[in-house]
Amino acid sequence: SNFLGNDTNKSAAQKCRDILDRAEALYELQRFKLAEVSFLEALIAYEADNLKTNINYSKVHADLGLLYATMGRYNLAEYHSSEALSIREQTLGKESKAYAASLNNMAVLYQETARFNESENYFNEALSTVEKLFGKEAQEYAVVLNNQSILYADIGRIDQAVGKLSTAIAIVEKLNVNLNSQVGFQSNLALLYQQTGKLTEAEAVYLRLEKKLKVIADNPYYGGILNSLGLLYIQMDKMDKVEDY
Repeated sequence: SNFLGNDTNKSAAQKCRDILDRAEALYELQRFKLAEVSFLEALIAYEADNLKTNINYSKVHADLGLLYATMGRYNLAEYHSSEALSIREQTLGKESKAYAASLNNMAVLYQETARFNESENYFNEALSTVEKLFGKEAQEYAVVLNNQSILYADIGRIDQAVGKLSTAIAIVEKLNVNLNSQVGFQSNLALLYQQTGKLTEAEAVYLRLEKKLKVIADNPYYGGILNSLGLLYIQMDKMDKVEDY
């Protein structure tokens, strides 16, 4: 059956958006090859209907950039991410949320492909843009800081990585929203401490998370933190603690 149905009253833009929604759903399910087909179908549909100025046209390019990065097809990821950035600059301006998201995506892509100078430049521009849009106490600002910390860890600038992560953690804890971000950022900090041999600092982070998550019923992250503590205690040679965790 036709996924879009036979609703002839739908606008061209809505039909294109339906295809994009299907592609994004497939991406979320990690059915990447099928998602690729649908994203490309959406791209062709927007172009065929002369909808290149529609806000979701740039989103197709941005989504394709993320998809191809996930698949390790970095040349295509760079092409589509760059297209999204350019389109958003022209249609939405440099002080738009979508443009800031594209800057962050480019920074992450260049970090993953070891183009560290370009990555740092894009992260700095993303931080500046997000600060103008949301301020330094916003979750969006914390997300960019977290991503930038991963870059600094990769290139051995550990103190800067810890500083960025600590600031990001303070922001999301103050906001007390998005548990996923809180757990993710603090887990990144603990892992950074583990990788640099600061095991007692890592333990302190994990124990804080354990205490925080233990009181939340059916929390999906609690088991992961317990497992991380077990692995850490192996590394610390505290074998009497490992099995229970």
